[in-house]
Amino acid sequence: LPLLTQLAAQNHLKAQLIWAGISPHWQHHLQARVDKSGWNATELQRFVDAHTSRPPLYIRPIAIKKSAVIDDLQQNQLQVQAVNNALAVVGSKGLYELESYKQGWFEIQDLASQAIGEHVAPQTGDLGWDACAGGGGKSLQLASLMQGKGAVYASDIREHKLEEIRRRAQRAQLHNIRTFTWQGEPLDRLPAAVQKRGGFDWVLVDAPCTSSGTWRRNPDARWRCDDK
Repeated sequence: LPLLTQLAAQNHLKAQLIWAGISPHWQHHLQARVDKSGWNATELQRFVDAHTSRPPLYIRPIAIKKSAVIDDLQQNQLQVQAVNNALAVVGSKGLYELESYKQGWFEIQDLASQAIGEHVAPQTGDLGWDACAGGGGKSLQLASLMQGKGAVYASDIREHKLEEIRRRAQRAQLHNIRTFTWQGEPLDRLPAAVQKRGGFDWVLVDAPCTSSGTWRRNPDARWRCDDK
């Protein structure tokens, strides 16, 4: 341990990773990122250190209910900080217990996920396809940005995930989400409304990945994830 501490202090990359609880087999990937981004020793240390602290929980409030959501959070002794359109929440009380959650005024959705939905920037009345919808965080966000008009077609290979989307959409009172299972094969036919329009207005493919973006919340994944 003293040797590991000494090596980490000397910016020895493998020792820094082990000290931060990250498997050293990620060293060559991180070194490639350092070279690509031109990070200095301080910037590299900041990146590694970030994995040793738990991030805030991010939520996406409905725009017209944002102030009410903040009041509800603060009244329940939760710390709140606005991050663009999202809210970062810190505290011990469970969010599922809050009246604002039960009323469907906000969704728990990570910051990066919210950024993807905002980048799509759907318009009211669009017909869009969220092809790898998972639990539906982005599908709900996109449907909300469309003000409940048009339609978001949400698909996934897992039926239980689609059931989760339907449950969340009902709580959020969003009625413009359509779900169907999809295994990645060519679609035999498009939904009638989409066919009539000549295709989807946009298609979002947030394809399955290494899930390395969740490492701060799930530290054990740093050692279970294969880098190949």
